[in-house]
Amino acid sequence: MARSSAPNTSLALRLARKHLGGEEMVSSARLCMTEAVRAEERGELHSAIRWAYKSLLYSVGFFHPECERVGRMVERIEEMERTRTRVA
Repeated sequence: MARSSAPNTSLALRLARKHLGGEEMVSSARLCMTEAVRAEERGELHSAIRWAYKSLLYSVGFFHPECERVGRMVERIEEMERTRTRVA
């Protein structure tokens, strides 16, 4: 796992936590946030970012700037994984 993933993971989780609250899909957002924290604790940083993104999707929606920011992190992760698969 690349070291640069750790700061991105912290940022993604911080943004997702920031937006947990009284929204319509709060239970879904909280469930995803719980999974994000568990993944981070296991050292599965890419998974943690994906779960944080899902939490943001539920809490603020796709077009929110912070959701878009974490979405770009997920896109970079997926591109790295596709590249790794092609090389292997």
